Parts: sequence; C-alpha cells; structure tokens
Amino acid sequence: MKPMQRLYPKLRLHATVRGPRGITVEQAVSRAAVEIDSWSDTAFEHIDAAIGDLRGMTSMRGQAIAPGDVFKKSEVIVNLAGHFSPPLCKAAQSLCNLARKSLEGAAFDPGAVKVHVESMVLLRALGAGDSAAAAAILDGLQAVVAKAR
Repeated sequence: MKPMQRLYPKLRLHATVRGPRGITVEQAVSRAAVEIDSWSDTAFEHIDAAIGDLRGMTSMRGQAIAPGDVFKKSEVIVNLAGHFSPPLCKAAQSLCNLARKSLEGAAFDPGAVKVHVESMVLLRALGAGDSAAAAAILDGLQAVVAKAR
C-alpha cells in the first residue's frame, strides 16, 4: 500500500505571493478588506430591505407569520451583516434560531419575532460597533429564544 500523499491546490494567491514581484500576506489581506468594505453600502441596502420585510410581516395583525419566511429573511441579514455589523448579525442569528425552533415544532410567538425585528432596527441605528447597549440587547434576545418551547 502506498503511503498517503497530500495534494495542495494551485492557488493564484500563492503564485502572487511567491513571485519575484509578489505581495506580502498583509498586503493581500489589506486589499481584500478594502474590496469587502467597498460593498458595505450595497450590503446595508439589502439588510435594510430584509428588516423592512420582517417589519411588514410583524405589522399585519390577524395574519399568521410563517416561520420559514422569517428564517429566510433573517438569514439574508446574517449572511450580509457578519463583516459590517457583528451585533446585527448576532441578532439576526438569534431570530434564525427562534424560527428554527418553530420549524422543529416549538410554539411560534409573533411577539418574540417583533422584539427581534425592533431590536435589529435599534442595532442598525446604533451603528456597527460592539457596545454595552448592543450587548444588553443581544442578551435580552438570547433570553427570548431560550424561553421558546
């Protein structure tokens, strides 16, 4: 039996870094960060639209809110907010967890969804940074999800 052999993919970044006029890893990371940051306006447009859709769902009295729809919209926020606003991402992840519990058979509380959505609106107004206020909001949302049965 032949010994196990490791295969390493040929990546363009390796060639760029190792080349005679290559760049350092720090330069590559810096360039990538600048490129990602250039997408923040577009990302926040989509985030704001998803929050608006969730607000619309929670404002319709007498109509049931589908946990699957809540999950899909909050997942959009999770996917986009991670780099730009970690607290907002965590709040959306909390809402995903709440919706997932409902999809798995737990009772679905529209009030808990509304609390999450309004918390995301507040976190969006606070800005992208981690703060004591954001931490308190996230702790409260975690407690709401923990109570879901």
